[in-house]
Formats: sequence, C-alpha cells, structure tokens
Amino acid sequence: MSSPKILAGTFKGVALSTLEGNETRPSTGRVTENLFNILIHNVFYDETFSFSGKNILDLCAGSGRLGLEALSRGAKYATFIDNNPHAVTVIKKNIAKLSAEDKTDIHTLDSTKLHSKASFCPKYGPFDLIFCDAPYHTDIAEKSIQAIYQQGWLSPKPVVVIEMSRAQKDIDLAFLEPKIIKNYGATRLVFY
Repeated sequence: MSSPKILAGTFKGVALSTLEGNETRPSTGRVTENLFNILIHNVFYDETFSFSGKNILDLCAGSGRLGLEALSRGAKYATFIDNNPHAVTVIKKNIAKLSAEDKTDIHTLDSTKLHSKASFCPKYGPFDLIFCDAPYHTDIAEKSIQAIYQQGWLSPKPVVVIEMSRAQKDIDLAFLEPKIIKNYGATRLVFY
C-alpha cells in the first residue's frame, strides 16, 4: 500500500508515514478526499466553510492525516489525541516532516476521558473543527465528543466530522445535529 499524501494546500503531495500492522485503520484516500470536498463545498452556520484561522482537534488521530490536511489548507492550529503511543510517534514524525511543530500539539490520552485528571487544556481555545475516526463498532466517538462538549471545548459554531462503519447506528448528539451523511462502501461520514 502506498503512503497517503496531503491532498491540497501548503503541504500538497507530501507523503505521510502510517502505523504498520493492524493497530489503526487509516481512512482511505477516497474517503479523505470526499471528506474535505464536502467541507469546502458546503455551507455550515450560514457561511461557506473555510479552514482559515480554525482550531482543529483530531481525535483517534492515527497518523494525524486529517489534522495535517486541515493545517495544509490554512487552519491555525491542530491538536492530536491518540491513546496508542506508537501512533503518537508516527504523528510526531509526520509533523516533523512538515516542519509544523509550532502549529501542533500532541497528547497520548484516552479521548473518552478528557474530563478526567489526565485531561488537557486546548492551547488556543475551543475547537472549531473536530475529526473523530474512532475504531468502528465502539462508543468511543460518542463518548469523546460528549467529553469535549462537557468541558466547554467546542466553539460556538463547531463542525464535527465522525467516520464510522456504515453498519453502525448513527450517533445522536443532543447538542449538535447531523447536517450531512455520506456513505462510501463500508464507511459512513457524518457531519454535525
């Protein structure tokens, strides 16, 4: 399998490292490309979406591909959270490859427990865009977004993108409503 590449922006074409083996399930190139196309070609909160100045959170980050793609497209800052120390090592390697250390923050944490003592404080305030690509058929995505909401770490107009199995029941978040749902093979993208 070839290394995933940044699709657009400042870092376009840069190949990213990924975790070897079955410890993570990276998003396919097709799903990632569609995810970003949906963001830039749709209206959220009565305005066309822009990455400019956005504070990004990449949960269950794996290689960090989604957060790094957002940085490449003009996001202000990206925070990466993964509970797998091997994934965190890969994220650090990819950040170094892009010389993006001054625009990133990485935490080895369980994203469902961000309200616990092991928590962190967002460096640049609430998050405008949250990516969550949790393991399929778990409640990790729902619990993680709930934890962020309970901490008050969502901006007033957040966009949350959850990647899940198409076979899973959609996640009901009382504080956000699904705007766009797209299926790609066995994968479902839900934009809240």
